[in-house]
This record gives sequence, C-alpha cells and structure tokens, in this order.
Amino acid sequence: MRDRAHKPTQLTSVALFCLLLLPSSLGQSDGDWIPGDDYLPGDYGRVKYRDNGVSILRTAYDPGQPPVSDAETNAPVFPGDAILTDYDERAEVELAGGSLIRVDRDTEVTFQALPDPYADVADNTVLQLAEGTIQVTAYLGEMEEFRVDTPSASVYLLGD
Repeated sequence: MRDRAHKPTQLTSVALFCLLLLPSSLGQSDGDWIPGDDYLPGDYGRVKYRDNGVSILRTAYDPGQPPVSDAETNAPVFPGDAILTDYDERAEVELAGGSLIRVDRDTEVTFQALPDPYADVADNTVLQLAEGTIQVTAYLGEMEEFRVDTPSASVYLLGD
C-alpha cells in the first residue's frame, strides 16, 4: 500500500525536474520582454531587484508626496533620480539598453543622464556615485558612452 504523504513530494520533484529542462535563455534574448516581468522595453530604467528594500529620491515629484520613497520591484528610474541603499540593502537597476547597475550597501548613486530610447541621437549614460559601491555591466551602442562620476574621479566606459 502506498503512503499518500509521498505523492506531493513526488509531484514536486517531477515539476522541479521539468523546470530544470527548460532552456535557461527562454525569453531573454537581447533585451526582449520577459513574460511575467511587467517591464516593457523603452523605459529609461527600472529597479529589477532589491534586497531588504531600497529608496528612490525623485527629481520630479508631486509636492504632496515626499521626495524619497520605497522602491518596489519594477519601479521606474528616470534621469535625475537617485537610488539610496542602507547598511542592509542592495539593488539592481536595469537600463533600457540592457545595462545593469548593481548598487551595494550604504550607497547613493544618481542617474544624471540616461539615453532617451526614442531620441534620434543617442545620449550618453552618466551616473554620479556620491558614496558606496556599484558594479556596472554595460551594453553600449556604437556611438554611446557610459560615464561614472565620483567625488575624486570620473570613469568612462567606451565599450561593453
């Protein structure tokens, strides 16, 4: 006689096995829209991931609302906005062109300029790192530049 308690475990194992068989690149080709992601290409940027929360300081905000707000996953990031993390927070911001900015703990980074995906002439990406640590994975167009300004230096990324 079979024990019924094992059926959910067996079913879960089969479902997990089927998920592992799916191609890892399913729906992730060159910035294509990923089903269930709620992000449509063409926006300036978005909070793709957050760990223990993250705050956004908005350049343009409703006077009735505070300028700093908690950022949810998929919250838009526009030129002039700043991402702020506390001692136990981290975030990942995805730009419209596919570039990723990973924001570590105790960091303040302002997105000074972001390329307008609808512009005829591509703008450059300019980040201002006031404090903390970021990791950049840049995917740049042919004539596009990516610059990170810090209090003591500027770094120019000229390619991927």
